[in-house]
Amino acid sequence: MATVIAAGADESMLRRLSAAIEEAGYSCARLPISSVERGTGFGAGICLYDLGQRPGANQRPLRNTISANPQTDFIALTARPSADEGLGLLRAGARGYCNRLVSKALLGTVVAAVDQGEVWAGREVTAYLLDRGIVEQKTPEWQQAELLAQLTPREAAVAKRVAAGQSNKMIAIDNGITERTVKAHVHSIFRKLGVRNRVQLALTLAQTGSEQRAQSGG
Repeated sequence: MATVIAAGADESMLRRLSAAIEEAGYSCARLPISSVERGTGFGAGICLYDLGQRPGANQRPLRNTISANPQTDFIALTARPSADEGLGLLRAGARGYCNRLVSKALLGTVVAAVDQGEVWAGREVTAYLLDRGIVEQKTPEWQQAELLAQLTPREAAVAKRVAAGQSNKMIAIDNGITERTVKAHVHSIFRKLGVRNRVQLALTLAQTGSEQRAQSGG
């Protein structure tokens, strides 16, 4: 299990977060936001980053911190979730995005999902973010072909399905392989294409994902 750090300026919120994470079976330390923002390699597999009590917080410090710590998976906690804010942070490499007042039980689920290599933004929000990304950003067909040429045929097929929003379990069932094999393919795809999560992959293969979604009916 990953080591978790709760970072923020609100000490009472950090205590609540760390208590919830420890109830879920994870080890969790608390750090002031300044320590995380100026540091690299601070030893956490997952960082719960509290954006504060006010909606529309400045994303720049978190974006910079994500960029400086590629070995850490960041979950952004916000006062008022919005599609635009979530899309921006997921594009920047965040692995999770949710309300800072999320229940203890759900927070444990979010951390567990990210720990298992998934991206969490809530089903409705994730679908909306993917749709927005596909509308805003179309990858030329020749560029898609160049990207997919970096993958094996099986990886390319998996990449299209991931970009269409399909889960590892669904991909495994459809292809007659194990979820562990799908996960290995996904990690290889991320490494080869230089993306950190499923949302970034969907945005990179926007047109391909749109076509695959139409073919799969959802």
